[in-house]
Amino acid sequence: AHIRYSQNVANAAKYLKQGRFPLAAQFFNDAMRSRPSQLPPSEAAEEARIRAALAQQSSEVAVTIGSDKRTYVSLIGVFPPDRFKQKELSLFPDVYKLKGTRKGYQDVVIELKVDARQTSHTFEVICTEKI
Repeated sequence: AHIRYSQNVANAAKYLKQGRFPLAAQFFNDAMRSRPSQLPPSEAAEEARIRAALAQQSSEVAVTIGSDKRTYVSLIGVFPPDRFKQKELSLFPDVYKLKGTRKGYQDVVIELKVDARQTSHTFEVICTEKI
């Protein structure tokens, strides 16, 4: 049980560092299910650090996505391709992929990291490079 706990805490810390908060929470919850009754102080401190970081990332964040009304923009898993000047969203902290497509132009893919500790989440997707 202690090995499973340690591995899950290590995975939670790894995904937390990458900004993959839902995965970090999943591994942290798995760790809590196999948590030993006695923990060394270093493991207890790491557990507390992860718990605090996940608590900070538990609410939605305002995100603004801008475009040129000619590029079809989609946020994979959130909304389908659409043309717009600006779109306001509320997203839970995680890593998302923004994709822009436009006929005759090179596609654009942007990795969007939403983090509750950042103050501004504004992204622009415009296809500008002709094929």
